Amino acid sequence: MKVKVLLDISKPLKRWLRLKLDKSDNIVVVALKYERLPEFCYACGRIGHGIKDCPDGEARKGALDGTPTRYGSWLKALMPDKSKPKPYQMGSGNSSDKDRPLDRLSGTLGRGLPSRLDL
Repeated sequence: MKVKVLLDISKPLKRWLRLKLDKSDNIVVVALKYERLPEFCYACGRIGHGIKDCPDGEARKGALDGTPTRYGSWLKALMPDKSKPKPYQMGSGNSSDKDRPLDRLSGTLGRGLPSRLDL
């Protein structure tokens, strides 16, 4: 599931949410991942600085000494590489394109994919 939210960047990032999804008392814990997350501190969880510049001296010292941190790269959602072209899909055009015969395709690329469509 994807949601768009506003964050108070003066506070640490949330690592999970507890959600009550129905009328029962069942609570679901959901781990959070952030898209397009800028530099943030793995020691204190705040956006805008890294561990070496953390104003929280105790958290910085622990992180630099090798103590496991509460935050990390796992909070960053993997983004699809938009520089790669999407695979060719038949039928992705409008309905009149879908109804045209395939013999109007000319040329092929690698795996038999059309290099152009003569319309």
